[in-house]
Amino acid sequence: MRLVIGIGSPYRSDDAAGLRTADILSGMSLAGAVVRKEERDGFAMMDAWEGAGEVILIDAMSSGLPPGTVRKFYGEQIRSDRRALRCSIHGFGLAEAVELSELMGTLPRRLSIFGIEGTSFETGTRISAAVLKGCGEAANEIAGILRIPAGNPV
Repeated sequence: MRLVIGIGSPYRSDDAAGLRTADILSGMSLAGAVVRKEERDGFAMMDAWEGAGEVILIDAMSSGLPPGTVRKFYGEQIRSDRRALRCSIHGFGLAEAVELSELMGTLPRRLSIFGIEGTSFETGTRISAAVLKGCGEAANEIAGILRIPAGNPV
């Protein structure tokens, strides 16, 4: 199964980037892919991806890059660049879920992560224009990946 999980909070401004990107992808024709949204912590992500062969995660980041910048992490790069994954604003977030899942042997065989740089994580439901643009860019790139037959290299 090919699974896309948009991560975030709809009530923390730009933190909703992963959720918004999942909404965009849900409106596209992506045969063979399941698109989900996850608003809870890393443990919920681990439950969501259990048994999936290929997973694409989308989350907001806060790393100091320009707002709306889309960063992509694939395969071995995820293991070697753990610092970049710690740019999530969640307590037990993406980096911790990946590390624990790897230790438990439940990490998906193929994992990709798309991070969208946010600028405001304050309480509210308004996503900044730059982040919305990044959501569209990420969705288009992910749709392109999902249109490649499963099992082929990204």
